[in-house]
Parts: sequence; C-alpha cells; structure tokens
Amino acid sequence: MPIVDTMIVDGNMASVQFHSEGGKGHNGADFNMQYCWVIRLDRERIAEIWGYYDSGKMVALFDDA
Repeated sequence: MPIVDTMIVDGNMASVQFHSEGGKGHNGADFNMQYCWVIRLDRERIAEIWGYYDSGKMVALFDDA
C-alpha cells in the first residue's frame, strides 16, 4: 500500500515522495521501499512521470528465480 510522505506542486509540475508497506511480488520479493515521482501535467492530465526507486529491490521484484 503506498503512503504519501511529501508532495510539492508548482504549476504543471509535481513531486511526490512516498513509501510502500506490506508489498510482496509474485515471486515473494519484498518491495517495501521509498519512491519519488516527478510528474508533469498537461491540461490537467498526467503527461510524463519520472520515477526513482531502489534499483536493487526493483531487480529482485522482477527476478523469476
């Protein structure tokens, strides 16, 4: 479950820092971690998202081993 920690909005740009709790992938990998999304809006819709994650946990999440 994602939990928002901080949100900053300036015009058509937003930054959202959040963390997850209780997350497990299909392979059993734990994906409780911190995230940061930078979001660009266009006409009140999401146009782009840049996501920053714990790369080691993301690799483990998609590992089929």
